[in-house]
Amino acid sequence: ELLIEGDATNTNSVLQVISYDNLSSLAIYAGAFSTDDPAIIYQNDLRFGSTNGVGLGGYSEKMRITNGGNVGIGVTGPSAKLHVHSTVEEVLRIDSGTTGAIHFFEGTTRRGILGYSNGTSIASGADAGDMVLRSEGSNKLHLSNAGTIALTVDVNENVGIGTTSPNF
Repeated sequence: ELLIEGDATNTNSVLQVISYDNLSSLAIYAGAFSTDDPAIIYQNDLRFGSTNGVGLGGYSEKMRITNGGNVGIGVTGPSAKLHVHSTVEEVLRIDSGTTGAIHFFEGTTRRGILGYSNGTSIASGADAGDMVLRSEGSNKLHLSNAGTIALTVDVNENVGIGTTSPNF
C-alpha cells in the first residue's frame, strides 16, 4: 500500500514522475505488472490502454489525448476534437432518462437540437419517443445530399423540395 499526500503549503502537485534521461516514452502501470492492467503511456500524447497481461509488449491502446487537444477513442490519430472509431454498428450511445438530445451552439446561441422527445420537450406535437430535428428561431431546416439542398422547411412550416425558398 502506498499513500501519497500533499500538505497545505504545496498545492501545485502531489506526485511527479520525471524522466531525466530524455526517454521518448514513460509508462505508469496500475496494479501488478503481470496482469491485465490499465496503463497510461506518455509520448507527446497521453495514452490509455491495457497491457493484456503481457506487459508493455502487449499494450493495446483504447484512448488518446493528443498534445494538440484532440481526443480519440478507438483511434490512435484523432483528426477532430472528438474522434470515435468502432468496428461495430453502435459507435456512440447517448443515454438519458426520459428525453435525450444533442444541442448545437454557435457561441452562446443555440442553433438546433437533435434528439428524442418525451412528448413536448423538444417540439410541440411530438409524441413520446419521436425523433426530432429542430432548428432555432427563424432559421430554415435543410436536408442535403452530397452538399446540395434537397429539402427545406422554413419558419412558416412551408416545405420545398429542390428549392431553398418554399412557398407552401
